Amino acid sequence: MGFGHLAEQTFGKKDPSQAVADETAGMALTLLLLPTWWADDQRTLLAYTAGAFVLFRLADILKLPPANQLQSIGGGWGILLDDLAAALQAGAVLIAGAWVLK
Repeated sequence: MGFGHLAEQTFGKKDPSQAVADETAGMALTLLLLPTWWADDQRTLLAYTAGAFVLFRLADILKLPPANQLQSIGGGWGILLDDLAAALQAGAVLIAGAWVLK
């Protein structure tokens, strides 16, 4: 049994807000996708980092496909997988935006 499943049992609901390990993993993955190779200075890097946060939160809230389907996976895995999908979506938008602005 994973921690996601345990959190669902403990708090009695799907993807409880008290469990934040999924958000942490999603944000970490988004930050790993930062296009730092295009950051010429600290200000640009800070803008990319702020953009990563905003885009991840937006993607996590909107739950665009396939994140919305992944959320329904049982055993607590859906809690994590939907956030990782949102992170990949946010990272893709961030990289595309940086490429366009470059």
